[in-house]
Amino acid sequence: QIQKIYQNYNYIIVTLYTTDDDILKSRVLDASRTSGYREYKKAIDINNVIINRKLYRNEVRLNSTEDSPDMISESVIQIINKLEK
Repeated sequence: QIQKIYQNYNYIIVTLYTTDDDILKSRVLDASRTSGYREYKKAIDINNVIINRKLYRNEVRLNSTEDSPDMISESVIQIINKLEK
């Protein structure tokens, strides 16, 4: 559906995933997160779907297992900058 909606645009999808369910669980349950989302079992299921499905067109997967939010942000910026060249 994303590909159809954005077919007339230049876009990229950056999808974060983790290879460690315990890290994902701790992130989802972190009380300092403002989203309020705390369904860690569902998050693990979604993460597994992401890891095992084929890439979408214009999608890049980024392993966030050991990276801080700042490091992830920098990686996303680098991906975007590479595509703009």
